[in-house]
Amino acid sequence: MALFVRPVPRHAALALALTTIALGVSLYLTAVSIFAIGATCTWCLASAGLVAVCFGVALTQRLRAPMLGPVWRPLVASVAGVALVGGLLHFSDPGGISDAAGPEDPQLRALATHLDETGARFYGASWCTHCQDQKALFGASAHRLPYVECSPGGRPGPPVAVCRAAGARSFPTWIIRGVRSTGVLSIAELAERSEFSADGPLRAATER
Repeated sequence: MALFVRPVPRHAALALALTTIALGVSLYLTAVSIFAIGATCTWCLASAGLVAVCFGVALTQRLRAPMLGPVWRPLVASVAGVALVGGLLHFSDPGGISDAAGPEDPQLRALATHLDETGARFYGASWCTHCQDQKALFGASAHRLPYVECSPGGRPGPPVAVCRAAGARSFPTWIIRGVRSTGVLSIAELAERSEFSADGPLRAATER
């Protein structure tokens, strides 16, 4: 836009619209990193800061273009736009409506139940991406896993006592029939280590 959109009114309107969307996305992702993941990164915060500066410049430019209407309109539109973009991202997050929301695979459900009933434990943390990968292997049956949250206070906080007692220092950590394993385990590995048997092969699950 800086190179090709010369008319001031059009440039001001387009710049404000695009930076409003960018700010909404940036604020949403920053909130997710702080409140959901419990961690931040320098590059992410720098990106958010640059987006905020771009938004501020675009808003100032728009306020200095009185021919586009009253100055309060862009302010109200910007606040509403940021809230709308953040809300749409929050309620349409594909991570929240993925396989975990679909029907359960009978064999995955049986394996998850078997792991729980035989005393297996899956130690993980909310901010651990590999733990999310492990849960994703079970799709809609992930909630049946014998999962133990080791970091309820986020990444900066210490692991809970039960995880320290189990020696879970990295995540995910599995303890199956007294044997400790770290890292993401495949469906076949979990079935073998827990001595799980089913009427049919775990074909669909193994393909995951």
